[in-house]
Amino acid sequence: IYKFAKHYFCHDLEKKSRKYIRHHFNEILNESTEFSKLGCDDLKFILCDDDLNVSSEEIVFEALKRWIEDNEDVRKVHLPALLECVRLGLMSIQYISTNILNWKLIQESK
Repeated sequence: IYKFAKHYFCHDLEKKSRKYIRHHFNEILNESTEFSKLGCDDLKFILCDDDLNVSSEEIVFEALKRWIEDNEDVRKVHLPALLECVRLGLMSIQYISTNILNWKLIQESK
């Protein structure tokens, strides 16, 4: 619905669909096949939203990781821009060292 509303300039519907995404992000991430079809700009807009309703910042990282890995050869160039959306200060050092620093794309970029 979000992509449809954006494409056809249905501003009210776009606004309402963004609100729905913010409040139901976990469900969309886990149940929707549309998540992997988002463009980088749309994903960044969602992940950087201060009102995104997630129980932990780890969910934001896992979402961007899943999106990139869905088409890694094409999407890995977007990693730096998307990482800007992750609030590392809200994550434990253990999670960062175990999951982020050990991710192969981060390792390859060193």
